[in-house]
Amino acid sequence: MTNVFFLFFVAINIIAMAKAASLRCNDDASTPAVPTPSPTISAEDCANLKGIKSHSTGQCFLFVRSNITFIQAESFCENFYSGHLASIHSAFDNLYVADHARETFGSDNQFYIGLTSLESANYTWQDGTAVDYTDFVDNTNNGYQCTTVSLKTGTWIKTECFNTVANFVCSL
Repeated sequence: MTNVFFLFFVAINIIAMAKAASLRCNDDASTPAVPTPSPTISAEDCANLKGIKSHSTGQCFLFVRSNITFIQAESFCENFYSGHLASIHSAFDNLYVADHARETFGSDNQFYIGLTSLESANYTWQDGTAVDYTDFVDNTNNGYQCTTVSLKTGTWIKTECFNTVANFVCSL
């Protein structure tokens, strides 16, 4: 009986090690390199910054009313909050952020989030997390490399990065 238990234990460990090795060595581009974000600040600290806390990822979303370009917005998020333009990882968070943005930004028609193809052929989040959710109204490749969210519909729009100015949402 002891030998059977020992062989079972060894088999389980071999399977676990093989699974871990395959995860580390997987070159499949669809496998996320970085998981969704982990909470970085408390709900109280987020509220003190006048932000809202994601119910699914724990991110703190901060709404900045300043019409600037994508690069300027990302730089602002990095320099003032040690964060990035927002990454959105669920339909709920997309609607949650869009609803709050309507209240904050008023009549402006769009705001930046951190999804871009400036640094690679594929769209990536500025914070390095996996692209596990998108809501583009039109997913055709129009040559634009940045993303804004429509305040009217909450859908995403591929946008020209350097001439489009918009408010933006940072995430911590």
